[in-house]
Amino acid sequence: MTERVEKQRVMTLLRRAGLWAEADMYRGEVRQRLREDGKGKQEAVAGAWDEMANKYVPLAEQAMPAFQTILPDGAECFDDVVDPEYGETDPAHRMRDAYVWILAEFHRIVSDHENGCVLDLRRASTPPPVGLALSIAQAWAAKPCQRRDGLFREARQCLAAVQSPEPEPPEDEGGFLDTEGGFLDEIC
Repeated sequence: MTERVEKQRVMTLLRRAGLWAEADMYRGEVRQRLREDGKGKQEAVAGAWDEMANKYVPLAEQAMPAFQTILPDGAECFDDVVDPEYGETDPAHRMRDAYVWILAEFHRIVSDHENGCVLDLRRASTPPPVGLALSIAQAWAAKPCQRRDGLFREARQCLAAVQSPEPEPPEDEGGFLDTEGGFLDEIC
């Protein structure tokens, strides 16, 4: 007989896997069949839970990957999700915008569960500027949550590099080698 705590675990697992409605209907059919076979109400209920758990828990465990990406309705790949209006062509700015989007959206689109992590792009408040933002978000979401602080270090480094680019070399004003009477004149 399935204990109350076990029933709750089974129900939660089936709901997360999206199998609860189907499993609940099956449980009802089994309970009715057991009652027709002459079992008492409590025995039929307990037997129905056991049969349902035996049939659907293995399916739910297979259906629940350690990591899952959910695309918005109608999207078949990352290219269908990115902002079609985004027109930046500079690679450094595209990378900057990817990290800005990730920092703004990561807490919305990533949720951790007992059996793994879900990257749900339906929850994003704005579309990502480039597919690279999705790839980076997916790579970091797949990591255990205790190891994700590196994402924010990586983003800060990228943003700092783009916002304070390396200084350009000064215009050639001639150095000591080019001046009259300078080093080149002495050795020539």
